Amino acid sequence: MRTTFTTLISLFALSIPSAEAQELINKNIYLIQLEQNDSAYQVTKASFLSSFNSSGTNDHPSFSSENKIYLSASLKKNGFNELDIFELNLTNNEKIQITETVENELHPKASPDAYYFTAIREEADVDRTKRLWKFPVFVKHEKDMGKPLFPYIGGIENYEWVNRSIAALVVEAENSHRLFLGKVSDNSTMFVASDVGTCIQKKNNSNNIYYLDKSFSNKWMIKEAILSGNNKEDIDIQSIDQIESLAGQNYFGVLPNNQLISAKGSKLCIYDPKNSEKSWSEIVDLSPLNITNIESIDVSNRLQLLLVTKD
Repeated sequence: MRTTFTTLISLFALSIPSAEAQELINKNIYLIQLEQNDSAYQVTKASFLSSFNSSGTNDHPSFSSENKIYLSASLKKNGFNELDIFELNLTNNEKIQITETVENELHPKASPDAYYFTAIREEADVDRTKRLWKFPVFVKHEKDMGKPLFPYIGGIENYEWVNRSIAALVVEAENSHRLFLGKVSDNSTMFVASDVGTCIQKKNNSNNIYYLDKSFSNKWMIKEAILSGNNKEDIDIQSIDQIESLAGQNYFGVLPNNQLISAKGSKLCIYDPKNSEKSWSEIVDLSPLNITNIESIDVSNRLQLLLVTKD
């Protein structure tokens, strides 16, 4: 069915925010280099990236390029832990703190506009409203830098850029989350699915997105939203099942060949959509490297993996 974008100002202006600041727990980040030989994968390099804050919260890493990453890290200020954005250079190990604010900044990512990156800011209002913001790439440490995108939409838990004009948004709803597409030019939105997880990933060389359907409590299904249409104003969406997620796992990533990758404790598993068996296959166990309890995965074009572990 062909659907058009509509502007939904009043709905999201009253979206349900978190009542308290985000709970901060100990998380750490590792960089893993994979190599593929035929159908087998092996680890050729492993690095611990969050040694500068190993007892704090380090989360939401993403590649801004093959050699640089963004991440959120907690710093104790005035007796409180708050998440700010850091940039790590993987070539020279340089670390730059980009934001230093009273707000939490979450999910920093490169944007389609090379002059800006984007992140979710948990604003310092009474409701800790989470909005999507854009920040200039070449300006650091400015407390008032940046401005919100989709200013009428609060409760944004995660997002993914579909293209230069459209972002996929996971928005908090009562006891669940909903997935929308948002158009930057006029803040209009288009509903995709309800009862979704917070993980969304873009399919490589495509406008399609993967998301987690949690409408059945005992069976979480990774789905692919296939986007088609003559122009960005008028889009068809068809969601198809891919595979059931690993038991209790909320997160997955997408390899350059569009295989899905997820984790089960210390083990990395992949799913090949071309495989008729429709099952996950274990490719490597990272416990010999003392990497366990893997939560989320971000993947670069060169098979570098950013792993977040929950301690």
